[in-house]
Amino acid sequence: MTFGIYLKDKVYMLVFQVAGAAFLSVFLYVIGTGISELILILFCWLLILSVYLLVSYYGQKKKITVLNQMISSLDKKYLLAEMLGKPANAVELEYYYIMRRAMKSMTEHVSDAQHRQDRYQQFIEQWIHEIKRPITAAKLICENNKNEQTRRIISQVEEVERHVERALYYARMGYVEKDYIIQEIELNEVVEEAVAKNKQLLIQQDIKIDTEDLWYRVYSDKKWLVFILGQIIMNSVQYKSEDAVITISAVPSVGGTMLKINDNGVGIKDSEIKRIFEMGFTGSNGRTGRGSTGIGLYLCSELGKKLGIQISADSRWGEYTAITLFFPNSNLTNS
Repeated sequence: MTFGIYLKDKVYMLVFQVAGAAFLSVFLYVIGTGISELILILFCWLLILSVYLLVSYYGQKKKITVLNQMISSLDKKYLLAEMLGKPANAVELEYYYIMRRAMKSMTEHVSDAQHRQDRYQQFIEQWIHEIKRPITAAKLICENNKNEQTRRIISQVEEVERHVERALYYARMGYVEKDYIIQEIELNEVVEEAVAKNKQLLIQQDIKIDTEDLWYRVYSDKKWLVFILGQIIMNSVQYKSEDAVITISAVPSVGGTMLKINDNGVGIKDSEIKRIFEMGFTGSNGRTGRGSTGIGLYLCSELGKKLGIQISADSRWGEYTAITLFFPNSNLTNS
């Protein structure tokens, strides 16, 4: 708050002070007070008023500064009222009690909403784990009775399984810190597991996987990293071209190591490349009947942020798309 804004807030008081000074001056002049005495009285009036305004301004500014510092330090900012002491001013005290009542109502509402959200998340996770059992059973039945029909069924069941897994990770996204285990892992192991999980899809779509220089080791959560790579691979499969090839390689970089997933698919338009990590964004490719949901790369980006992995994209329309995962040095060692 600037002094000018503070004076604007006091405009009615200043007008009253000027009117009072003018009235007093006229009255004193009428009763015979000399000009020099009037000037001295007005000077004292102005001096006292200025001191009052400056002291009041700096007092209010200090309170606002303290409040800003308090609210900046609070994770749950709606609890600010609980941190405030009772003001001495009677009017401010009334505002204080009103704000406490409002904040109490909001706190109860937030707690109730959080409780309902937690119960909903528990239900979703429980449902996902339960639905995995019949999915696994269906896959085993098909594996034990292999023919062209069961292979097609396996393909569709695995598609359902991928969507279920995506729902599970989305449900857990707000609680990543409670679910991950950071450990040293070799990129080759992570890539092999991600490719293996999507093996049937890659075979069905006749997509070749090339890997290069994956001996680098990083610190991350293997399960979450495998999921991120799986989503990127599925995205490449969804937008593949003829003679599709996905190349996965690791290279050292300034300040860390980069894992690159490059495909020779249909690519992404320059006008859309900055939006591919947005929730629900499908772009031109998604509107061509490829069944895009716009959730896969969004999950990759959000989970990457929580794991300290920087994810970026580069593409040329009709030629390629390259997704890069950057692991900073603080999370990295080389074998």
